[in-house]
Amino acid sequence: MPNNIIEVDKISENPLDRVHPKMKELINDDETSYDIHCHIMNFESVPKKYGFMKLPTEYQAKHNMVDKIEDILHILKKDTETDFASNIAYFLDFGNQKSIKEVADKLISYYPEKTIFTPLMMDMEWGWESKPFVPYDKQIENMQNLRNNVFPDKILPFIAIDPNNPNVFEIFSNALINSGGFFGVKIYPALGYLPSDNNLMKIFEVCEKKNIPVTTHCGGNSIHTTKQFIRVQGQEIDTNGELEPIDKTFTHLNPFASKKIGEFFNDPKNWESVLYSFPKLKLNFAHFAGGDEWEKMKNNETSQVARIFDFMAKYDNVFADVSSLISNRTIYNLIRKKIEDNEKIRSRTLYGSDFYMVTTAGNFRLMKADFIAAMGDDIMQQISKINPKQFLFSKPYSNTIS
Repeated sequence: MPNNIIEVDKISENPLDRVHPKMKELINDDETSYDIHCHIMNFESVPKKYGFMKLPTEYQAKHNMVDKIEDILHILKKDTETDFASNIAYFLDFGNQKSIKEVADKLISYYPEKTIFTPLMMDMEWGWESKPFVPYDKQIENMQNLRNNVFPDKILPFIAIDPNNPNVFEIFSNALINSGGFFGVKIYPALGYLPSDNNLMKIFEVCEKKNIPVTTHCGGNSIHTTKQFIRVQGQEIDTNGELEPIDKTFTHLNPFASKKIGEFFNDPKNWESVLYSFPKLKLNFAHFAGGDEWEKMKNNETSQVARIFDFMAKYDNVFADVSSLISNRTIYNLIRKKIEDNEKIRSRTLYGSDFYMVTTAGNFRLMKADFIAAMGDDIMQQISKINPKQFLFSKPYSNTIS
């Protein structure tokens, strides 16, 4: 198939056609909860060189190296629940699993039996100067196998789309046709592109038409492209409220000394032209702009969280998940108050954990329990059961399941 064609006719408009038959009974059960933002991947999915650390290319050598780092961190630990060394050690333990099934087993063990997960993939082949240990097409194959043959009643994977991937349309088409095994789309602009990139705009047009939910990274700027030369193209809204093209070039960037690259690409403002063009697109701003932006709001400073609130008010299918925010106990009260005080925010907020990335901030079981206790039963019912079902399965502008 030519790599510039999307097989639109083969993609169903009914989201339930992208669900394994074994899951449908669970979807119809009102007691089913959702973790709308989690990751089922190991260190085979990440670039061979991350930051200043270069892992061995041979699998067993890499695995042994991470094991040794874990051992050292555990020796340094002061408190098994709260010290930084322990947290990093536990994070490494999750990522160092030999298969994504082992990671999935750990995730599922933290939740009640009636839980559905939407693991978000990452295509890190194009935004980094080194390639992942396992090519992205093989990662896709592994996730398809996990969904189809291991956990058909548990997971709804989201395919990662990078517009710089020359096979982007083929990847999208194959993933979202009825037998493709994927349910939604994951975007990670900080890897070096704008959401209004022309390739993505073609995909979002299909997503809007076919009721395909999109989740975008929005918050936390430490993971971003390592390219020293970046050219981005897209669209923005001009002062007259019209679309105009963007063509910007970044050169001589120092990705390890500054988070400004991530700040630029993660800004929810970049989605304004997308929502202007596709107002019915089901879009989830992952991390709800991030803990730092919520701290700004708590201190009455200008915050990107307010822009997401504005999008929720203007567009009926804009959502945001609290993944990673569960690790920041200082903003629990503010999150609860915003949900309680505003009907739009209450009906558009989604529960997500960011497992297992969030374990760098503490014990996953404890922070998850603390967040649930702080929100209370009514809010958790709304954000972990009612709202996710609306985001995943409803038709745009509708309160009924497709």
